[in-house]
Amino acid sequence: MGGKKKKKKSFKNTILTLIIIFLILGIVFFLTTSKIFDVTKIEIVGNLKIQSEEIEKDSGLELGKNIFLQNLLMAKRNISKNPRIQKVEVKRSLPSTVLIKIKERREIYQISKPDGYYFLDNQGMVLRKESVKQNLIDLKGIEGNLAVNSRIEEKNYDIVKEINKIYDMTVSLNFDTVITGIDVSNIKTKDIVIEMDSEQKKVHFKTGRDLRMPMLVVKEILKNEKGKKGDIFIPEDAPIYFREGK
Repeated sequence: MGGKKKKKKSFKNTILTLIIIFLILGIVFFLTTSKIFDVTKIEIVGNLKIQSEEIEKDSGLELGKNIFLQNLLMAKRNISKNPRIQKVEVKRSLPSTVLIKIKERREIYQISKPDGYYFLDNQGMVLRKESVKQNLIDLKGIEGNLAVNSRIEEKNYDIVKEINKIYDMTVSLNFDTVITGIDVSNIKTKDIVIEMDSEQKKVHFKTGRDLRMPMLVVKEILKNEKGKKGDIFIPEDAPIYFREGK
């Protein structure tokens, strides 16, 4: 009797398993063949300068093709090849829309060369070149060749990291807009100069230190010495001071 019960239970389990398999296959068949899930829209958000048509073309996604048969991973890889794009996310929005979220690289710095101005993001990617100077932070002392859609030379990577520390700190303290240039010509001796043309001042300091407290002091000096031309010095082992110039 016990053997018959086991065989009956096993048979029921087999039937149940087959039902589940056929049910799954039926759902998959419905999802991949129903016209309800044919892509009717590719929605692109977050792009500011790159045209949506360019992104859609690069993605390789197809209107009219089933949303579950679209290769989203490949679309993401294809879009990411664009050097002007920093981050991309591709996902399905059922029943018939593919959503592409873009984060473009943002021009923050510029480097002057004899053949024009090169505009860079905070990762050292050269985004474009123009003959006219823009309202961006001038980087002085960055050596090596520059090419649009390529990063600066590897020897400059650590320098850009130091520059970013300065920029990010001033952003967090809300006075990044007064920075017009950062001079790293003497980076070998760890010396950096921040230029603030509108304030008629320069800030002199050495790399390798925490910047928050010094920059708070610099911000206060800018307020107290408004309208005075001069230099702000951040010594390693002495108080920060302002020296008025002519």
